[in-house]
Amino acid sequence: MIWRPNRSRLKRPVLSLPDAVPRGHRQDQVGFTLIEILVAMLVFLTGVAGIYALLSTGLSMQQDSLRMSRAGRHMEEVVQLLQRQVSDGTLDADVPLGKLSDGTCYRVSLLGSESMGDEDARLVEIRVAATERGLVNAEPYTHLLGPGPSMARAIEEWRAQRVSEASSRSTLEGR
Repeated sequence: MIWRPNRSRLKRPVLSLPDAVPRGHRQDQVGFTLIEILVAMLVFLTGVAGIYALLSTGLSMQQDSLRMSRAGRHMEEVVQLLQRQVSDGTLDADVPLGKLSDGTCYRVSLLGSESMGDEDARLVEIRVAATERGLVNAEPYTHLLGPGPSMARAIEEWRAQRVSEASSRSTLEGR
């Protein structure tokens, strides 16, 4: 007689599949499909592209605001220079090209003069740019320059007067 092992004991137990697993899928299939990975990458790259666009827009807006603040400071400097020239009576013609101390270029065009009581004021158009070529495309700024002390000089005189008044009060109180 030939001995044969009982094969019923050697068989693996049958595992029942849960209801969530569709028919036709084996339980030993784990991981993601290629389509799932591609969809996930598409969603991720869309988010990264949005963040990049937001950052680049923010940087360009910051650079624009820096340029505008520099132009405003330069414009104030040019207006003060022209105000001194009007007060001295030396501004009598257009300035086709002027340069500030930092190399910024400006152009001044006299538009006319208006009567302000006893004195005449000058209406000017000012353009400020970093280079000579930039003056052509620079935004024009129209300003009315009146004779008399410039605003900066008037503020300096006012401060000096307040300091002298304060010092004279302190000397009077010390007596």
